[in-house]
Amino acid sequence: MAKKLMVLVVFGGGLGDPESTSDPDRDFELDPEAAAAELRQVGYEALVLPQKYSHLLAHPLDNFIEAHIDGPDDPKIIGAILNEVEAIVGKYGGVCMEFGPVGQDHVPFADFVKDAARLI
Repeated sequence: MAKKLMVLVVFGGGLGDPESTSDPDRDFELDPEAAAAELRQVGYEALVLPQKYSHLLAHPLDNFIEAHIDGPDDPKIIGAILNEVEAIVGKYGGVCMEFGPVGQDHVPFADFVKDAARLI
């Protein structure tokens, strides 16, 4: 049975901030919009955290993407999806943090907004 599968991608602003590091391995430009566009090209619904929530982020370059796709709740399929998403978002400074099935009624970023608002 097909489920809605989700991968949460994190873009850590401090990692892509040239003022924060001189590590050549971190010499990349964070670009969640480009990552989301590429994910859409290969069939994902890719949502970038809406700008209106940017004030809740710890660093000005922090960001998140939720990538959704329909598929079976099968560890092999979920692993393949995770690898595919990681290969795409890694080029733009993203890292997959959470993944797996979500309910059809899942609201993107709802938990993040709720948790971050409590910290303010």
